[in-house]
Amino acid sequence: MLDDCSSEAFEKLRNYVRENLLKSRVIPKEETNPENPESIAAHIVADAWRQCDTYYFADFYIQEAIKFPPEPITNKRFSLKAFVEIRR
Repeated sequence: MLDDCSSEAFEKLRNYVRENLLKSRVIPKEETNPENPESIAAHIVADAWRQCDTYYFADFYIQEAIKFPPEPITNKRFSLKAFVEIRR
């Protein structure tokens, strides 16, 4: 695992998060794409990348996402009620 701030290290972290979320089979596949800025994977990568031990925190955030997977919003329009439910 790379501990530097290079683009290669960032890509490895993104792939690591994607692979671990896919392995869980709990997180929907569309949420495992870190290129989608609204996905769980993108949030995990962004939060872990800011920490000094990126893979430790990535593992922590991945486990949290698996324990508490988000409920999908069935309505395509923005719903404040659905947004609040997801954030609980």
